[in-house]
Amino acid sequence: MFAARFAVGAAAAAALLAATPAAAAPTPGQPNMQVSPGSVEPGETVKIVLTCPTANGIAADAQSEAGPVVFGPHNGGVFTGTLAVAASTPAGQYAVVANCTSSSGTPAPAPVTVKTTVVVASKTVSGGVHTGLGGSVSGPDTTQVAIGAAIATAALGGGILLLRRRGGSGA
Repeated sequence: MFAARFAVGAAAAAALLAATPAAAAPTPGQPNMQVSPGSVEPGETVKIVLTCPTANGIAADAQSEAGPVVFGPHNGGVFTGTLAVAASTPAGQYAVVANCTSSSGTPAPAPVTVKTTVVVASKTVSGGVHTGLGGSVSGPDTTQVAIGAAIATAALGGGILLLRRRGGSGA
């Protein structure tokens, strides 16, 4: 059981390290997309910066299976948006595909599609398990101690009585 959990954990860590997108220097005149952070938990938000080639009337859209992508208005061909990772998204790698187009619907100068990866990690549990304290917080209660002592004394007395009867009948 431990070996299986260790193997799964090691594989997940290797996948996270291998899938973390490297920061590449943007090529002038080419679309570029950066995501931050590259690894999130379900329910978190990823910031996306998409740079489209500068042209009049540039528009952008993006899709991801991890959740909806929303861009705001561009500033000189640079779009800033968010990817809201759904709380029900299972752990894994998810592609983010963005397209740069003109606002009239005709494609922007090639290449128009940019792809990157977002890693969704499983939720981490923080803190201990909340199971209750079982009455050990307030210290000993004199009534409970007295009852416990009476039960222990009765058990001890009953044990001695049984041993004496057995020893006496066989002699």
